[in-house]
Amino acid sequence: MHFPCNAHAISYLLTSPQQLFVPCILQLVIDTSDNDEPEYQPYIYQPSLLKSIPSSIGHLSSLQQLKFRGCNALTTLPESLGNLTALTQLLVIGCHKLASFPDTLEQLTSLQCLVIDGANALEKLPDTVGELSSLKRLCTGYCHNLQRIPPSIGKLESLTELYLGCHGLVDALPESLGQLISLKELHVNSASLQGLPVTLGALTNLTSLSLSHCMSLQELPDSIGECTALRCLTINTCSNIASLPSTVSNLAKLEELVLHCTQEYQPLPQLPADIGRLPNLRKLHLTSESTTVVYPDLPGTLAQLKSLRDFKFGRLDLVVRGPSSGL
Repeated sequence: MHFPCNAHAISYLLTSPQQLFVPCILQLVIDTSDNDEPEYQPYIYQPSLLKSIPSSIGHLSSLQQLKFRGCNALTTLPESLGNLTALTQLLVIGCHKLASFPDTLEQLTSLQCLVIDGANALEKLPDTVGELSSLKRLCTGYCHNLQRIPPSIGKLESLTELYLGCHGLVDALPESLGQLISLKELHVNSASLQGLPVTLGALTNLTSLSLSHCMSLQELPDSIGECTALRCLTINTCSNIASLPSTVSNLAKLEELVLHCTQEYQPLPQLPADIGRLPNLRKLHLTSESTTVVYPDLPGTLAQLKSLRDFKFGRLDLVVRGPSSGL
């Protein structure tokens, strides 16, 4: 059952929890955003009167999906959240004042998806996040005051997708990142990030790596060449990365390399001299929304990319056809 609780229904939620919280509910949406748009923007603040969630929510023993949307007055979630042992999805979107999660979060051992979007008061992910043994997808976005990713994140051996949209204060990722043996997709957006851990190379199942607006990041670790399953590498507006490490040329399965910049008078990273060693690279984009971006020199080995079919360089858009065509 699906119970969307908007601003008009919230008084019923608070005054009659014994009627709402019945064990048979599988899905519950608590929505005070007063916004019917499906593409709700979590970074837009909207007033909300909901200041707490009744502890009786823990009686929903069959609940599988729980979503909080636009609950801007919430500062925390009840300890009884840990009683929802059947929960597989927890989405917290546009709850700007949410500053913490209960310690009982670690009891959600069936949880597969945790999305925290627009929690501006949240300064760190709880250490107990590492106890979510079934977690496959962890996403944070528009958490502008998020300062720390706990080392316990390395215990998430089932995690396949990690999106860290910190947008500001996270300056380092823990070395334990390399313990995420099942990770396939890693997306990082943090203006303060100064470096990636050397253990990145231990992510041998990683297929997609995306770095966006990491303006303090100066280089990628040489160990990226050990990510042998990597198929897609995207670097967007990371203007202090002068060049890609030569080990990128070891990524034999790499199919897509996208370098993009949205800032004026900023350079794109220089390509490795031996980029022609990438046998499966079919898409290479060096693009910008600005006409003043500084483009890198193109290495001579570019002509050796026999699989390349989609090449963009500035405003030049070249589609190559044929099984053996080069540039």
